[in-house]
Amino acid sequence: MLLLILLLLLSMLIIGLYFLFRLIKWILKKKVRSIWALVLLTLVALSWLIKFAFFTKMEFISSKVYPDLYLVKNPVNNKDSIHSAIKRMVLEKVNNEFLTENITLEFLQNRGVPYRLRFYEYYTGTPIFVPFGEAGTTHFIEHEEDPGGFSSEEISNYNAYRIAEFYLKYCDSDSLNFVGTIDYYQNWEIIKTDTILNQCKINTAKVPADTIVEE
Repeated sequence: MLLLILLLLLSMLIIGLYFLFRLIKWILKKKVRSIWALVLLTLVALSWLIKFAFFTKMEFISSKVYPDLYLVKNPVNNKDSIHSAIKRMVLEKVNNEFLTENITLEFLQNRGVPYRLRFYEYYTGTPIFVPFGEAGTTHFIEHEEDPGGFSSEEISNYNAYRIAEFYLKYCDSDSLNFVGTIDYYQNWEIIKTDTILNQCKINTAKVPADTIVEE
């Protein structure tokens, strides 16, 4: 069955390339056709550039199966702008879900702390006609991870597309207050960490003046 599918895809590719070759050959036979084809391609390219530059906005798409997973579609080139947008979203979500309530131990346990938010680039994967290709991060909008089987799909397979992760956890010294940090990634490595919330108590106890410190 798999062999038949591969043969069918290969046949479609060959047929498509053949007709594309015939079309290019037909266009190049006359100068007028070549000029019109060039004008048409230029208009299409300009339309795409204008749409991308002025009408395409960066957006966050939430997974329907993983509430903590967000995909960043149409990310801007400036990393600082992406990080700022993620930080604003995290602060808004934390304010809505945590800081507007009466914070108690029971409340935090019901919320699920440690609490995290994951941000990956919106990646559609390899084309469908490519055998054994990747499903992309968009796979996890509708589907859960599939760690087993012939074609394993796990979000960890796409760490190259990981942008940031937010963690909210209890302070080391108590179980009522918490600290929230965002780790920003590039090529699997953390490049920056932002602490956006810190309710942990700072130990301000001072050493008495007459205390002798041994060296």
